[in-house]
Amino acid sequence: MKPTTEKTENILEEHTKPIRNSKLKNVINKNLLLILTLAGVAVGIVVDNLFQTTFQQTMTTFVSHSDATNENPILVRQLTERPGVNTMGIVVFCLTFGTLLSTIGERGQVVKDFFSAIFEVTSKLITTIVWLTGVAVASFIAGKLLSIENLFEVFSQLALFIFCVGIGLTFHQLMMLPLIYFIFLRKQPYKFLGNLMGPWITAFATSSSAVTLPTTLSCMNIKMQCDSRVSKFVLTLGVNLNTNGTAMFLAISSIFISRLDGASLTYSTLFTILLMATISSMSIPSAPSSSLVMLLVILTTIDVDPRDISLLFAVDWILDRCRTTSNVIGDCFAAAVVESFCKIDLAKMEATSGIQQKSVENEMLIQSA
Repeated sequence: MKPTTEKTENILEEHTKPIRNSKLKNVINKNLLLILTLAGVAVGIVVDNLFQTTFQQTMTTFVSHSDATNENPILVRQLTERPGVNTMGIVVFCLTFGTLLSTIGERGQVVKDFFSAIFEVTSKLITTIVWLTGVAVASFIAGKLLSIENLFEVFSQLALFIFCVGIGLTFHQLMMLPLIYFIFLRKQPYKFLGNLMGPWITAFATSSSAVTLPTTLSCMNIKMQCDSRVSKFVLTLGVNLNTNGTAMFLAISSIFISRLDGASLTYSTLFTILLMATISSMSIPSAPSSSLVMLLVILTTIDVDPRDISLLFAVDWILDRCRTTSNVIGDCFAAAVVESFCKIDLAKMEATSGIQQKSVENEMLIQSA
């Protein structure tokens, strides 16, 4: 049987028993587990066998070792494998491979055409499968409900999960973002938030940041008088990268499914969830319910049975709309903050390049610089 994180914690606890100070013992255990987690992340990033990476994960564990010369056993670090996809290693390899491929110019065009053809074939295959999604999801949910013994308890936990996600998104939109806006701009944030009602409603109705982008650009450029050069850059980039609501949902959902499965949430597991939720949220396409795919990847990474994810299919339609509004509102606040930093530089650019006549406001900004 392969060593697990829980077994490693038991070994660490056994080796720290001679320490009578409980606080010191906890500090030592936490530091050892943190080192173990960082070592596991470093090992997972470096891919030595790309084929093996698609179905096995390399993990760092400590095992107790003793021989005839040593009375007390010592901890020995070992690299072991467990079933699962090493998603982080694949992502890092693809980023490195794509970056180097773009540096060789025309010689890499054959490889680009190859992957483009694979992408088109895969897209057509997925499009065909999507037509069966409705029947498949309904059957998936029905099968899961029939397998639950205590239905009331599970539904009460699901209601608490929905409440937790709602509280987190509300705090993010009404407290965190306005606080950042006030710190950097020293202006009334809730007036700015109230003017974003159009993008908010569109995001809630469409569940897609990409579909909401034209409405968001129109609101920021016309209604909010934001510089179009800043808004076009920040909002377009934020559709894929600034997905705070999605990252929050992935983290909470991973913990929820882990607890339903009975998995122990150690410090190493929580650190992995934090890291994977942050990375995965930046690679999710702007399509409704696409976060569930990445949630499946995160659960596989932390070695949790992903079958309980079917419970989220029934409530994701409303949670997806809520987290999309948080993503869109976050993009707008980010554009406003970036414009406040770039306003003087933009005024200088207008004055030197002759894009338009210098206004009194631009003159004052240049002089104040």
